[in-house]
Amino acid sequence: MSYSSNEVYEVYISIDALVKSLIHATLYKEIEVLGFLLGNFYTWNGKEYTLIKDSQPIGSISKSYMVKPRTGSLARIAKKLGNILNENTIVGWYHSHPGYGCFLSSIDIQSQKVFFTNPNHVALVIDPINKYLDFFKLTNNSYKKASFVIFERVKENERQK
Repeated sequence: MSYSSNEVYEVYISIDALVKSLIHATLYKEIEVLGFLLGNFYTWNGKEYTLIKDSQPIGSISKSYMVKPRTGSLARIAKKLGNILNENTIVGWYHSHPGYGCFLSSIDIQSQKVFFTNPNHVALVIDPINKYLDFFKLTNNSYKKASFVIFERVKENERQK
């Protein structure tokens, strides 16, 4: 795919956030895992996009085909995210489908509808067995793949003057 400076992808994710999510999914690659995606929503040239700066794993009860937050884990994560959310918001979630490929199941679609109501909220699905990932957004009663690009954040002390 060629890049145009006027092209706006639906999702921009930092390499740090992506690696953090991939490590989480790979460490527990036989079971499903989940976490939040943190960042903000923006508009450029009239097109909306989601910028993901960080990810945060959530303690969960998991099997190879399902995952749900462990009792009390959302309260703990909310406390932990208190300072982080001063600059960011929850822009979506990630979870794994170990060996099943990347798609949103009917349960995933329902979770997205209930908990992620902004049309720019995204779901990142990682298949750590087949080494594949994809982003999705809801469309009416179904979903579609979301275009994405991975970026590396430039640290303040590394910028050229």
